[in-house]
Amino acid sequence: MPRGFEVEATYRCNSCKTTLWRSGNKALESLANDHNDLDFKLGSLVESLPRSAQHLYELAQLEHKRLKKLWAEACLFPAQERSDLTHEDQDRSLVNCIFDLISVGFFQEKLSYCENKEFASILVDALTYEATGQVATVPTEKEVRILGTQNHRGIAKFSVASRV
Repeated sequence: MPRGFEVEATYRCNSCKTTLWRSGNKALESLANDHNDLDFKLGSLVESLPRSAQHLYELAQLEHKRLKKLWAEACLFPAQERSDLTHEDQDRSLVNCIFDLISVGFFQEKLSYCENKEFASILVDALTYEATGQVATVPTEKEVRILGTQNHRGIAKFSVASRV
């Protein structure tokens, strides 16, 4: 199970069964509190978020391992010059970035399912926090152009990048 999936709190929305979510997930709390009249279809989306977050983050971790192996096989540098590739923080950053890419597909699927862009966006923000423990953020255009977006979680960075 990915780091950070320890259950810390329980929230409840009227149309959902009791579901365990990561404590401090403001987006998920918003869905539960502000949308407590959710129909069964939308309530089931909210209820499935912890499982979806875990599954998609594990998928990102597997893809990270695959990419890292391909890089090591293709790299012409000696292993000691590649040692930074195994650094835990860099690995986690890459996994999180892969997760952000996977989240774009999650957003598109949920948008076509619920036909509500705001609701689908909040679902992705909640999913991001559930999986990574980090709040989704929006980079500036300068960050997209010069500094990079590896420290931003969520899918908004792709929207900003498409406008730059």
